[in-house]
Amino acid sequence: GLPRNNVWVKVYPPEAPRFDVKDKFEVRNPGPTNMPPRNSLPLKYLYLFLTDYIWNLMVKETNLYATNELIIKTSNGTLTLNSRIRKWVNVTVKEVKKYIAVVINMGLNYKKNYKHYRATST
Repeated sequence: GLPRNNVWVKVYPPEAPRFDVKDKFEVRNPGPTNMPPRNSLPLKYLYLFLTDYIWNLMVKETNLYATNELIIKTSNGTLTLNSRIRKWVNVTVKEVKKYIAVVINMGLNYKKNYKHYRATST
């Protein structure tokens, strides 16, 4: 063994397996399935991860969070008169997709200031 903090450690030979497990598993076709064609747009690959289930879950949890915030702030008296949460409208999958697209685009196209993302000329 190699010294670790000037302490030698005994290295034992590998143990023999107690039983053979090779026949307990079935080898299937490993690798990706349902892949888009090679010349597909990057969005097709993104949708492999962000399925309809995930989009709907993001919408559900976003709306649930906003509703809970409104309830909590109302009940504990911290909801101010001009709070934006008072005007909350449930988001849709379409809106969440647009939001995620903006966030990804901002990550790919770095600007020094957030105001530059909204500028019509650079």
